[in-house]
Amino acid sequence: MGEQQRWVVTLSSDRPLADLRQELADAGLAVDEELEEIGVVIGRGDEAAVGRVRALRGVAGVARDTPIDIGGPDSPSTW
Repeated sequence: MGEQQRWVVTLSSDRPLADLRQELADAGLAVDEELEEIGVVIGRGDEAAVGRVRALRGVAGVARDTPIDIGGPDSPSTW
C-alpha cells in the first residue's frame, strides 16, 4: 500500500452518490466528506486506489487536494 493522500473526486451526473459510496470504498478510498449538492467527495487513498476510483462509472475526475490559506486581514501574503 502506498502513501495515503487526500483527493477530491468530482462526480458526473450519471449516477447519484448513494450508488457510488460502496464502490468508492471498495476501490480503496476512505471518504472524509461528501458534498452531494455539488457532486464532490473528499477522501484519502494511495495512487493505486485513485486509479481504481477514476475507472468507476459516475466519476468525472480525481485531483489531489491542495490546501489553500489566504491568510487573515492585513496578511502580507495570500498563498
